[in-house]
Amino acid sequence: MLNYYHLLCLHPSASRSDIQAALDKQQALGKLPPATLKLAANALLSPENRQIYDAQLAALPEMQQTYAQDTSEWRADAASNSVSAYAQGQSAAATAAEEQDDSDGVTLYHNIRRPDTPARAFSLAKMRENILKSPLTWFVLALLLYGAYQHITAATALPQQAQAACLEAIHAQLPQPDSFQQSAAQRERQLVWSTQEDIVLVSIHYSATAPKQQPSHYAAHCIYDGVNASLSDISITTRSE
Repeated sequence: MLNYYHLLCLHPSASRSDIQAALDKQQALGKLPPATLKLAANALLSPENRQIYDAQLAALPEMQQTYAQDTSEWRADAASNSVSAYAQGQSAAATAAEEQDDSDGVTLYHNIRRPDTPARAFSLAKMRENILKSPLTWFVLALLLYGAYQHITAATALPQQAQAACLEAIHAQLPQPDSFQQSAAQRERQLVWSTQEDIVLVSIHYSATAPKQQPSHYAAHCIYDGVNASLSDISITTRSE
């Protein structure tokens, strides 16, 4: 059976004058077959027929829904000034009526029904809730946090590894064991910085004493390759303090 209230954009509690006005409006628009409008008028304008029709319609499970538009809304709509779609609208409505079977289903005209904003908002809220409750969402978030932690840890550890490798190379070239010394001024000139993600430059100022000689001052410049975890170059120059 056809849902005439839905077809006319009316609420089931609409008055007789509202129904007549809706019928007049649809007739003026020319988008529905005259035969359909006649059936709607016969079912809704007669109190006896309307009572029977409402009872049959209310018994359908499909009627457990909210109407997207009630009487006051369609009154505010501006009347369409185009009747060029008459043939197309009449054909579409006639086709829908022809394809309707004799079951207890209800035919809804989705091209007339306006979007239900509260229902759409509810759907979006439900979707957000489902995303937040999904284990996959928290798993992806945990992976991102772990990746960020690993990146921060690597960025902190790499300079320390570069400095340790440079000091090890310096000690291997000392004139005698344990002759490595650093004053406060020399430690202030010690620099460790990165030119690329995996390349670290290290500059260390120090003093070393050869046997039976005065202390000599040096500056070691190292290039540390983070990919291979080793020094790719080291140069030591003598400095005057």
